[in-house]
Amino acid sequence: MTNTFFKAAAAAGILGAMAMAAPAQAGAGNFVLTFGTHHAGPQTTAQTIDYRRGAPAWRAHNGRVMPLNRVVRLVENRSGGTVTDIRLAKNQRVYRLEGVTRLGMIVDAKVDARTGRIQSIDFKKFRPRYDPKGMDINRLLAKLKRKGFHGFDVVSLKEERGVYRVRALNKRGRPVVVRTRAHNGHILNVRNAANYNGPAYKRGGRHGFNHWRKGVTAHGYNHFGKPTDYGDYYEVSARNRHGKQVRLDICPYTGKVLRVL
Repeated sequence: MTNTFFKAAAAAGILGAMAMAAPAQAGAGNFVLTFGTHHAGPQTTAQTIDYRRGAPAWRAHNGRVMPLNRVVRLVENRSGGTVTDIRLAKNQRVYRLEGVTRLGMIVDAKVDARTGRIQSIDFKKFRPRYDPKGMDINRLLAKLKRKGFHGFDVVSLKEERGVYRVRALNKRGRPVVVRTRAHNGHILNVRNAANYNGPAYKRGGRHGFNHWRKGVTAHGYNHFGKPTDYGDYYEVSARNRHGKQVRLDICPYTGKVLRVL
């Protein structure tokens, strides 16, 4: 049993080194985080958006902070591991993550918040002192979004047994801490938060595309199709002032046209 444990831990350490090296070699900074020794499966999915510098998503976001839920999705899709805690740093430059491998061991990571480049990864040789079992973070956030919360910058399962603590903005754009049951996301209570590390533009509140339609029309666009909500931007087909068919990426927080294709 002991030999098996140390072999697994050693393998995890090797994979951690590989994960750190891969972004540097590529010079692009994709998520290559590996939480375990198993095969991680395909490196891209229909849900994956390329945030490398110069890629379409980078240009659409103008180098802005990647949404927390998308960071979780990219990491878990490429690793097969489970993220239990994620926090955006106060300077908005990095996300700090903690998760568990398939073997139940702790792994810590630090990821560039704008490009997804892994800055560091550290595999521990022990199990978490907290219970890492809880509903999937992205399922939890989707549930909270339906309740009007958005702009998540902290999700933590380790601070309180059986409880997720989520920091976000409410419908009025005010920072709050939402406590939910870990296993089903049921909201226990909501209280005001003293701090918030998310981008300032999100405090204005998130609105549906129709809220911004008039402003976008004023820029010479019309005949809009059905918008697709990607969480941190809307993509919608339209015609420009010359009648040419185009696709627009619209910020749901400011109504700004981020990109025209």
